[in-house]
Amino acid sequence: MALQHYQTQYEAFPAAISQAAKEVLVNLKSAADTTMRASAEAAKADLAEVVANAAQKVAVNTAQKQMWKWAAGCIAVAFLSFGLFGAFVYYKTYTAGVNSGYGMGYNEAKDEKAAAAWANTPQGRLAYRFAQTGSLNSLMKCDLPGWTEKKGVCFPYQAADGHIYGWNIP
Repeated sequence: MALQHYQTQYEAFPAAISQAAKEVLVNLKSAADTTMRASAEAAKADLAEVVANAAQKVAVNTAQKQMWKWAAGCIAVAFLSFGLFGAFVYYKTYTAGVNSGYGMGYNEAKDEKAAAAWANTPQGRLAYRFAQTGSLNSLMKCDLPGWTEKKGVCFPYQAADGHIYGWNIP
């Protein structure tokens, strides 16, 4: 009986060991599952953060590319606008200058045509002959002896030598 007591006691050990091992395994499995879940959540969080950073970098790069495209487009439109405005102003001022020059030339030609037409009249031919005698300048300047100018009018007077001077008639 003494041995039976030990045998009964020893027979309970494997069951107790088995039960303790099962409890340890259950606790270990539970701890491992909890640790694994925590690690998975941490990995998911880290992965989400990395993915978010990568997505943000891609978004920033894409936005910068779009910004540079728009900026280049705006600069091109501005240069084109200034160029077209400059061409428009150049055309308008060039046309105005040509028209002004044409008008001035026409007026000059009109005066020359009138002068040429007058020169062909009897008075014009007479004035030409008068100019050839050399007396036209003296008449205009009122500088012959016996002539004086008063208030823009040329008057004859008797010169110191007693003569009254005039000019040659053609």
